Amino acid sequence: MKKINSLLIVDDDHISNLLTSMLFSELYAHTQIRVSENGAQALEEIKDCLQSEQNCPDVIFLDVEMPTMDGFEFLERLEELNKKDLPIVLLTSSLHARNQEKARKYKIKALVEKPLTEEKIESVLLALSA
Repeated sequence: MKKINSLLIVDDDHISNLLTSMLFSELYAHTQIRVSENGAQALEEIKDCLQSEQNCPDVIFLDVEMPTMDGFEFLERLEELNKKDLPIVLLTSSLHARNQEKARKYKIKALVEKPLTEEKIESVLLALSA
């Protein structure tokens, strides 16, 4: 299973962020967890880490639906930065066919329905190792 040293959670739902952070902290105490509340904030964080070449996340858990900049717009902008190799896990409140179809356009590692559970996280980490 892939070891994740740094994780970026991008979600506007404070409770979801808290629960995901707590779950990751319990399962993988060594993981540094950062949270951005929308895609624009996360994009700035990625730009900063690329410029400094430090503290870039090993994986991003990205919500699909957010204000300011949603998950799909974030993916578009990330591609413009030529940062397509950053592992992305899309999070969604429902596995609606529209989201699944849109997600296929991007190089993501998984599309996962919220809330995250230990089993879902371990499944994603196994997929990241493949």
